[in-house]
Amino acid sequence: MTTSVTRYLSTAGWQVRRDGTAYRLRTEESYTHRTPVLLDARPVPVRGPDAFRHLASLSEQPPGWTPISETIQRLRYQDDLASRVAEFELLFLQTLPADLPGVMREFFDNRAVPAFPDSQLSVIYMSQELVSRYTLIRGLISVENNPALAGDASDGLPAARALATGGIFGAQSYLGAALSILAPYVYAVPGPRIRAVGIWSFADLAPGATWPSNQLMEALKISDERFTGSYQRSGQNRPDLTGSQLSAFLTWWTARLNQVLVIATDPARFAGNTSTYDPGRHWQYLASLERVLRDVGEVMLATEQNETTRLRAAYDALNAMEGMRMRKFNVAVTPSKASKAFDWLSQKLPPDVAAVALPAPRRGVEALAQVKDGFAPGRYVGSNGLAGLPGKNGSVDRSWDSATAGYMSLDRNSLHSYMNHTPEEKAILLSHTGHLPRGLANIALLWLMRLLADPDQLKLTLPSA
Repeated sequence: MTTSVTRYLSTAGWQVRRDGTAYRLRTEESYTHRTPVLLDARPVPVRGPDAFRHLASLSEQPPGWTPISETIQRLRYQDDLASRVAEFELLFLQTLPADLPGVMREFFDNRAVPAFPDSQLSVIYMSQELVSRYTLIRGLISVENNPALAGDASDGLPAARALATGGIFGAQSYLGAALSILAPYVYAVPGPRIRAVGIWSFADLAPGATWPSNQLMEALKISDERFTGSYQRSGQNRPDLTGSQLSAFLTWWTARLNQVLVIATDPARFAGNTSTYDPGRHWQYLASLERVLRDVGEVMLATEQNETTRLRAAYDALNAMEGMRMRKFNVAVTPSKASKAFDWLSQKLPPDVAAVALPAPRRGVEALAQVKDGFAPGRYVGSNGLAGLPGKNGSVDRSWDSATAGYMSLDRNSLHSYMNHTPEEKAILLSHTGHLPRGLANIALLWLMRLLADPDQLKLTLPSA
C-alpha cells in the first residue's frame, strides 16, 4: 500500500512535509494559494468542425457493460422525449471514448435538435485530484480497519464505499438538486460515466410531472391530504427563462460546489483528539455532505409527486446540516431567519443565476411563514403567538417565530412517534391543525443555496487548515 499511498498523495494534491519532529499533511493549494479545479463544467461544441471532438478524451469505462444495441433500437421506435432521454443516458454511459464523438453527433443531429432546436451539451469533469482524494481517504480507513490490505494497490477498499460516491462516478449526488430545481419542469438531463457526466441541456423547459401519470403505482399512493395549497402541475406556472440563464445557473452551481469540495477534501481540517489526521472523521464528513446533497435532490425530484416524502427528505437534510455544525434545525425553520437568508441570496446572486435559483426557495420561505396559520383559535393561541403554555417553571409565551420553529421540531421528531412530549410540547402540537402548506420542504434547498453562495461558511465549522 505504501507505493499506492505515495501515488495517490501526489495525484490528490496532498503533501507531507516535516515540521520539526512531526509531519504535516496539507494540500498543495494551502502552500500555493491557488484554488484547484476539482469539478469543472465545460461546454461541448455541437456544431462546426470541432463538434464533439474532445469527448474522445473521456476515461474508459470499466469492462462488462451490457450491450445496448437492441435497447437503443427499441427506444428509437418508441420515439418520445422520455425515450430520447434514456437513449442519451445509455449512449453517454456505455460508448467507448473513441466512438463517442461520432455517436453524440448522430444523436444530437437526429434526436436532440429535432426535439429542442437549441440543444446544448456540456461535460462536468471530476478531476484526478478529486478522485484520488476520495480513494486515498477510503484507502487509509480500509487499511486501518484491515492491515492486510496494506499491500493491495487495487480498489479493494470496502470501508464505507457506498456512502460517498459523488467524487468518483457521475457526480450525480452533486447535481440532483441543481438539475431538478425547476421541478416539475425539466431543463437538462445527465448522462453519467467514470469521472464525468454529460449534460444534455434543452435550453428550454419540458413538463416533468403531468397528471394523470402513466405509472400505475401512482394510483396506490397514500394521499397528501395533510398539505394545503394548489399544485403547480406541469403546463401551469411555467417559468419564463432563457437558455443562457439556465446555462449560467448550472455553471455557477458547479463552480460553487467546487469551492465546497476544496474545503471538504482538505485533510488539515480533520484532525483527531491527538492533532493527528483522522481519515475516518474525514470520510464521515464527506458522507454527510453527500447525504445533504442527495436529500435536497430528493426534495426537488419529488415535487408534485409526494409532499410527505419531500418533507421527510427536507428534515433529513436539515438534520445532517445540524450534525455538520452548519446550522441548528430550529434556526433553519424559524421564519424570520429563513426570510433573512433569502433576502441575502437575492442581493448576492447574479441576475441570470437568481432567475433560476430563487423561485423554489422563495416558495419554501413563503410556506414556512404560513405554518403559523395552522394554529387554530383556542386556549393558547393569541394574536402575536402562543401564550400561557405550561412550562417547567410557570407559563411560557412564544412568538410566531418561536412557535413555528417549535412545531416544526415536533413534526420532525415524529419519526420517534408523537408520544412522550413535555406539557409545553404537547400544548404546541395540539394547538396546531397539523395542516402544512405545499412547498414547505423547499426550505432545505434554501439553506443549501445559502451554503453554495458562501462556501467559506464551512471553514467556520471546521478547524483552521
